[in-house]
Amino acid sequence: MSDYGHHPNEIAPTLRALKEKYADRELVVVFQPHQHSRTRELLDGFTTCFDSADRLIIPNIYFSRDKDEDVAFMTTERFVDRLAHNYPCIENGKGVSHTLEEILRYDRAHPNSSLIVLLGAGDLDTIRHQIV
Repeated sequence: MSDYGHHPNEIAPTLRALKEKYADRELVVVFQPHQHSRTRELLDGFTTCFDSADRLIIPNIYFSRDKDEDVAFMTTERFVDRLAHNYPCIENGKGVSHTLEEILRYDRAHPNSSLIVLLGAGDLDTIRHQIV
């Protein structure tokens, strides 16, 4: 599944509903934060909105109109480290293409056991058709 949701207030109820509907499946969430500055501003919300995820992968923060200082401060690594306090299931996806390879490998090893959800407003959705 793919969803444009990229705000913590959208993410939490979406994941809760999916977890309820597909309770027999592992919920694999691939979340691409949109903009370094927005990620920094919404950081507290992101630390509590992925409670329904069994596995959380962050491929990268999507760059859009960010200032150099925002990019330097809010890196994907810093974001992952911060969320790891609440979500030990989090992984740094190391970019969209690397994340796609990992998802395909995982899905082939665990067919029909998981629901893969792509969340974000960046370029993450470009891999949707390659997963199905």
